[in-house]
Amino acid sequence: MRKSLALVFMFMFLCTAASASPDVFPEVGIKIDCQETFNQSAGTLYLQKTGIVSHKPFISALYLGYTAIPKEKIETFSASAFGSLFILSKTTLSMLVVATDGSIDDVLSRVNSKDISRESFTELGHVDGFRFYYAPVKDDDALDRIEQKYRDDLEKVNAAFIGDLKKAEIFAPVNPYEKLIGQAISFDSVTLDGEKVSVSQLFASNKITMVNLWGTWCYNCVNEMDELAELHRKFQAEGCGIVGVEYEQLPNDATFQKARDLLRDKGVTYPNVIMPENAGEILESVTGYPTSFFVDSKGKILTYPIIGAAVKDYEPTVRKLLAGESAGIVSDTGASGNDGDSFRVCVLDGGKNPVKGAVVQFCDESACNIGRTGADGIAVFNMPAGKIYEVHLLKVPAGYKMDTDCYKTLDVYSDIVINLPE
Repeated sequence: MRKSLALVFMFMFLCTAASASPDVFPEVGIKIDCQETFNQSAGTLYLQKTGIVSHKPFISALYLGYTAIPKEKIETFSASAFGSLFILSKTTLSMLVVATDGSIDDVLSRVNSKDISRESFTELGHVDGFRFYYAPVKDDDALDRIEQKYRDDLEKVNAAFIGDLKKAEIFAPVNPYEKLIGQAISFDSVTLDGEKVSVSQLFASNKITMVNLWGTWCYNCVNEMDELAELHRKFQAEGCGIVGVEYEQLPNDATFQKARDLLRDKGVTYPNVIMPENAGEILESVTGYPTSFFVDSKGKILTYPIIGAAVKDYEPTVRKLLAGESAGIVSDTGASGNDGDSFRVCVLDGGKNPVKGAVVQFCDESACNIGRTGADGIAVFNMPAGKIYEVHLLKVPAGYKMDTDCYKTLDVYSDIVINLPE
């Protein structure tokens, strides 16, 4: 498998069920009925959301996949590891559907596939600032492994699916990661050497920790290991640690030995634990690998996760979090800059609902300003940029739990999100 779409493909196939009618994908903002197309195919079709691959600009993706095996035989083949590998050898991605508030060039920079060109994209429609596109995926390597009758069938499938897309309902995508900001990651597991460990103990020894979800089967995960090892060496003395969470589709002694060998060869010295069977909502929300979360010493999530091997984003995120020691900064690069001329503080109830009437204190080295959140949960402070301000909550409305943390802005106009404890 190549770098292009492989990071999500191997994982998504093994956990995908047959399409229902209709299918709703909130993260992509699409409701589509393609059951007739699925039923008429000689092979096996599946829809799989990759989910959000970028937050700024927003990009969320959905794939149509095709397997050159009749669906009634899939269950028999997938009962063994060999059968699963055989299925993968007969499988290709067929169509990409994306929602974005950016450009096609932004999409291509994230998808990074030689199987899709800029000219491949057709606009499906637009809603509330989001544009929807589809593009055929032509993977010649995969097609060479498929019999001619299935290649012919795939052409018919693509034509029928495009017809389904044109009749689909589109709506503004929902970002599920927004509700995770401020929630804590916590679970018990074992290291690759079999040692029992609680990740909360690992987090407690750092100011911030990067939680990196990876697998030996994921090309991009393996490819970024050198940079992660260097990042750890560079920042561990300043209070930033890394914890790897290793996920295997077919966990056994051989795959775990492969993981141990890989970490040794890459010079990785930070701890790595095995993905637990009951990983919880946060880790189970991950649909693409690698994905990295940044948490504080208590495991509280500080930023949107960085999805994919976005090595260029890691160091800026670490530097800004260490400098601000802020649990409220939200974005791909660790800080939520805005294009306005003021600082904004947003107070949410468990990351979901805006909190009206929270009293916010906004201070520099000489004075403090007081603001109150409106119906949108936002308090605005018209203060000059060029310095870092401290933000505290002084009071929350009755029925809410108080957040006593100290938050810090960037030295440019930026946003802070404070999630009240549930």
